Order: sequence, then structure tokens, then C-alpha cells
Amino acid sequence: MISPERQAQVLRLYHAERWRVGTIATQLKLHRDTVARVLALAGLPPIAPAQRASMIDPYMPFIRQTLETFPKLTATRLYEMVRQRGYRGSASRFRQQIALCRPRPVAQAYLRLRTLPGEQAQSDWGHFGHIQIGQARRPLMAFVMVLSWSRKVFLQFFVNATTASFVRGHVAAFQAWQGVPRVVLYDNLKSAVLERQGELIRFNPELLSLSAYYRFEPRPVAPARGNEKGVSSGPSATSGRPFCRASVRQPGGSEHPGPSVVRTGGRPEALSRGHDINRHPGLDAGTLASADVAREPVQHRGGAGRSCGQDPVCAI
Repeated sequence: MISPERQAQVLRLYHAERWRVGTIATQLKLHRDTVARVLALAGLPPIAPAQRASMIDPYMPFIRQTLETFPKLTATRLYEMVRQRGYRGSASRFRQQIALCRPRPVAQAYLRLRTLPGEQAQSDWGHFGHIQIGQARRPLMAFVMVLSWSRKVFLQFFVNATTASFVRGHVAAFQAWQGVPRVVLYDNLKSAVLERQGELIRFNPELLSLSAYYRFEPRPVAPARGNEKGVSSGPSATSGRPFCRASVRQPGGSEHPGPSVVRTGGRPEALSRGHDINRHPGLDAGTLASADVAREPVQHRGGAGRSCGQDPVCAI
């Protein structure tokens, strides 16, 4: 706080001598904000810096109109468009002006999604690189299904991402859990959704047949809405990766990574019983054979192999 004598001196220099705020601050060894505060207390309006004309001013209507139409257009691309229309200013100054006038996206509020026990599951594919089977190089895919309430995970490896394998993964998950969730969410993958135009959705007929038999509702999430479905994205990258190095013993001593089933526990969650969780009319022996490549027991590195029926299982 400066003394009343210094305040009077500031007012005299400003009104009588017509000194600028910067000159008063320099000569009296005061801060510019202190001088501006003294003038404001004396009833003067806040002092704003003089607005000088800029080379970009004639192009601002065009820039605003373009950004309203294409909000994510880069400043570099916009700079080239303005240069073609006669602008001769520097690129750095142009980017500063664009940062000030670019429209800001409207903030969206998200409601935390909560589900009831047995109400919802989420399913997706996870990719774990490729494996060599004889002379063929095959993709190693993981079918993942997660119960939204308990976070219980079912994961099964396949050497393809066909619809037959996708359906077979559902059946195996329902059999492992001895129940069926009421709703299964999908991330618009081709195994579930063949075509989508806004709210108009064409489901995969085989998935519709499966859902009709097991009495669950297939529900794709909205595009670019990761908050609606994100539970199954983590387990496919974390739960499966330590087990994808399981190996299948082949005759003659050769071995290669093969399909395995991983079941991890969670909170107890009661699911509704399907029509018959132990069979599905669309899954005959031929379909199962085409969806699987190796039926020998799987050995986890460092431990003895264990198998469950015909499916290779990497037991935990």
C-alpha cells in the first residue's frame, strides 16, 4: 500500500502531465498494476491496451467461418488457405491468433454406469500377435467376456476371429459360468454388427440366432463412446498376455502356442439360466472343428499340462 502523498503524485502526473501508466511506474519505481489500481480507486475506468490493426483482421471472417465448419482443422492447413488469399504475415503469429479464436468443444457430463448382478456382460476380441503352425502363420486372437458387476473374466484363445469362433466363445463362457447375462454389449465389431447407420443396426444373423436361443439381448454401444463399454478392453490386454505363451506339444517334439482358456474369479454373481447352456443347435461337430486348430492338452511353461475334455486349457 503506497502513501497518500504518492497516490496524489500519481494522479497529478496522469491528469496534469499526461504521463502514461508505464512512464509513471518507471519514474516512481512502482508496479504497473499499482498505478492502475490507484487510478481505478480515483474513479477512472480500467486502462486497456490500445488495439492496433493487424494484418490478419481482414481474414478473420473467413477464418471464423472455416473453423465453425471444420473445428479440428489444423492451423498449418488454415495458414496455407489464408496465404493463397493474400495473407503475408508470419506463421507463428497466425497460430497464436488461431489459438485464441478457435471454438472450444462443449464439455460433456458423464454418468457413472452401474449394473445389477447378472444383468450385463461385455464381449470383444483381443489380438496377441501371430503364431507359427507348420508352414502357416496364424493370428492369435483372444475371445474375452467380462461380467460388468463382478468383473469376472472369461478368456479363450483362437487362431482366427471368425463368427464361428465368436459364437463358440459365447457358448464356452455360458457353460463356464453356468448361466447367461441378460444383456451383452459389443463394440460394433463385425462378428456382432454387419452394418450401422446411426441408430439403424444390422446384426450378424448367427449372433441373433445365438441370442434367441440363450435369451439374451445383444446391444452394440454407440460409436466413439468408450465410457459406455470399457471393462472388456483391459482384461484382454492384461489377463490374457501372461498365458499366451502356453505351448501345445505336437507329435515329434515340436511345440507352438495354442488356444487356451483362462477363467479368473470375481465377486459371486448369479446369472439367469439359458434355454440349455450345455448345447446350441448351430454348433455341430464341424463348426467346432473349424473354430479350433489344436485339441491336444496345453502345457504351461514350467508346469504339468492339464486338459478339460477336448478343449486345451491353461489352468490357473
